[in-house]
Amino acid sequence: MKKNLDGFFSYLITDPSQYGKSSIAFKVYLHSVFRKHTPIFLLYRDKTDFQKRKALALLQIASIYGSIPIVHSDLKLAKRYPFLGIHIPSDSFEKILLTKRLGIFTIVSTHSEEEIEKAVRLGADFVTYSPIFSTPGKGEPKGVRQLRKVCKKYPKKIIALGGIVGHKEIRRVLRAKAAGFASIRYFS
Repeated sequence: MKKNLDGFFSYLITDPSQYGKSSIAFKVYLHSVFRKHTPIFLLYRDKTDFQKRKALALLQIASIYGSIPIVHSDLKLAKRYPFLGIHIPSDSFEKILLTKRLGIFTIVSTHSEEEIEKAVRLGADFVTYSPIFSTPGKGEPKGVRQLRKVCKKYPKKIIALGGIVGHKEIRRVLRAKAAGFASIRYFS
């Protein structure tokens, strides 16, 4: 992977609630995101229904705009299509060693300091840590103080996630020294 990830970056997590079921609507949505934003990572995540057309659309858009395409949790898809990385959920830590052995860029979801430590020890390139701010259905927010603490302990590894919907949250995450932020709603 040739991207420079030393600066603060953004990570778009796709969700069908933002664009519906149509692959055409998905492509339109992605183009509209890139008219306003420049996410480094672009995650194809549809927990209900993998669609080849949507995956191919995301790969095409990532190529056009120079983003790094990531697939959610499915190692077979990561190998079958030219995704450059995989996002592993917090209930699948056993996949980390395998993805790293295969040379696949790996981001892991975490929700506690213990999970961060384990994911980093197993070789995760980055971890998302969530929720930082209040997010519907995601439990008690960690807050910026806790984010700052884990960013200090694991420099350049933490991607803040959860409740990041505007510039106010982004500024707070940046001041906490996170490597970047991930969001669904911010990009809509």
